[in-house]
Amino acid sequence: MHRSIQKIIAVLSDFSMCDEVLEETFDFAQKHDASVEILYVHETPLFDVPDFFGTNVAGILDKDKIKKEIEAKIATLKPSITPAIFVKIDDTPDRVWALAREDKKTFVITAYHEKITKKLIQKIKQPLLVLKTSNPRYSKIALVIDAVSNAHACIQNVQHYFKQGQIELIYDYRYIVDPSMEASIQNVQIIQKAQEEAFETLKKNML
Repeated sequence: MHRSIQKIIAVLSDFSMCDEVLEETFDFAQKHDASVEILYVHETPLFDVPDFFGTNVAGILDKDKIKKEIEAKIATLKPSITPAIFVKIDDTPDRVWALAREDKKTFVITAYHEKITKKLIQKIKQPLLVLKTSNPRYSKIALVIDAVSNAHACIQNVQHYFKQGQIELIYDYRYIVDPSMEASIQNVQIIQKAQEEAFETLKKNML
């Protein structure tokens, strides 16, 4: 059974795909009767402030104006859910973590950005949907799993949400040597081979 979703966090940084992120967010929220939190984070070294957001007379980011613009964009979607909106400056991964923390029933949606997305994936443990284009249909889906993730649940989630997509599993091999283990059982090659075989079995059974 796929994991239930109770809250969706939409992360906005680059407004070139703001509409797509919001549309996907409220679509998921409606399907799962989930609450929505909109997090806009302006990363000062990476993005210029859009002209329609502007700054206040002191040259500081006008958070109230940004919030109103986001509310206007949401209003065009006519959602049945009223979201909470947060406007922050810098540290996107930490800002998302502060909202999500260890809640396993939270789902995060964001647009792809080379520097931010990598750090976000490393920071949070929740499922994350990264949109790279404005195409609402995804014909090919890359799903990365590792030795400690709940691979079956991840695959079932993707199969449930993207029924028309072709899934390509990517195995992220990780092994940390434990000093407390006997040297005879710390053969990394043997462990890697065992994990590779388990991965092949998983592909046959799940895809």
